[in-house]
Formats: sequence, structure tokens, C-alpha cells
Amino acid sequence: MNDPSQLLQSRITALGDEKKARWLENYVKHDVRSKGVGIPQIREVVKAVAKEHGLNQQPTGVQFEILSDLMQQPFTEDKLAAILYLQLYWKGQAAAPQLELISEWFDRRWISDWNV
Repeated sequence: MNDPSQLLQSRITALGDEKKARWLENYVKHDVRSKGVGIPQIREVVKAVAKEHGLNQQPTGVQFEILSDLMQQPFTEDKLAAILYLQLYWKGQAAAPQLELISEWFDRRWISDWNV
């Protein structure tokens, strides 16, 4: 699997816990879809895939395409993977370019629930 977005999604899915997913969906009581994977696990998957594929060495546009693909997915954990990537690898960058890039996520309503 060469597509980093699909790889992230499949690895996160493999860690899923159906019982935890149902609990989260019931707790939030919105249209949240969950795989039942915690943030520490998602963070480790993000780090591993980023290292394996040299993602943080790719041009910003390439990284943003991957992150945007994750953000448009229906599952909260996929969206969280994109946000965790930003926290891990974009934290030293200027805020204005980041805000310009991610404003599309809000415009497209890919960020719509309280958790993401």
C-alpha cells in the first residue's frame, strides 16, 4: 500500500475496538463515527507512517493533500490522525499559512463535531 492516507486509515482500523467505538458514539450522541481507537494509538500510527514514508520531508502541498484526504473521511480517528500530524510536524511553522491551508476543512464542513 503506497498511499500514506490509506495506510494510516487501514492501520488505525486494524487497532479498532468495536465496544469502545459504540461507547464513544453513544457518549457523544451526534453523528460521530468511531473505530474505537485512542489518541495515543493514533499518534503512534501517525509517527510510524510518517517515518516510513518520509512524510514530513515531502513538500507542504503533498502533506496537505494527505491530511485533507484524512479529514474528509467519516471516522473521527482518521480526522484525528490529520490533526495529530499537524501537532507533531507542523508546530514550528508560521500560523498564517497553516490557517490558510486548513480553512478549507471548515468551509467543506469536514470538521463538524465537538471532538474534531
